[in-house]
Amino acid sequence: SRQALAAVGQPRLVQTYQEVFHPTPVAQLLVDPSHISLAHASFSLQAALHHLWGLGIIPLVNENDAISGAGHRIGDNDTLAALVAGLTNAEQLVILSDIDGLYTDNPSTNPRATRVPLVSRLSPEHFGQFGAGAPGPFGSGGIVTKLKAAHMAQTYGIETILASGHNENIWADLIDQRHDHGTRFLAHQEA
Repeated sequence: SRQALAAVGQPRLVQTYQEVFHPTPVAQLLVDPSHISLAHASFSLQAALHHLWGLGIIPLVNENDAISGAGHRIGDNDTLAALVAGLTNAEQLVILSDIDGLYTDNPSTNPRATRVPLVSRLSPEHFGQFGAGAPGPFGSGGIVTKLKAAHMAQTYGIETILASGHNENIWADLIDQRHDHGTRFLAHQEA
């Protein structure tokens, strides 16, 4: 089952992150919807994140897939990332994917689809505008969950970057504030 596979995979995932970020330590925080929605639980999560950052530890936040039932799930990492970004008052949310940004249509089925470099304001009407965008072989969301996450982040006043995780230079580009690759969703707050 998915829950058993999640339980088996979690230690390996953390080990991989430990190897990648070495010598900087990492810590894993497994959350469920109550950690985000209940005031005292979200305060505890927020405090734990800030404490880890203060100690120079990179927190890995993931949904607790091993015990979260189908009706009690956040659902996808894009949504979880936007919720955590809002909870921590992040300046920017970066979503790395197998695609290098938002396209005018599905680029794997429409060769004329072009990447949209900048979106100033997303609205729910946009979610169906760019095609259904089924999840890739390792994902659970697709383009719609990324748009919903970017919209959520925008309402928190957080800019979002959607870019390819296969681009070796993406972090250097983002640090240098180069947005040649990917799609940038500007921040705004709902009135």
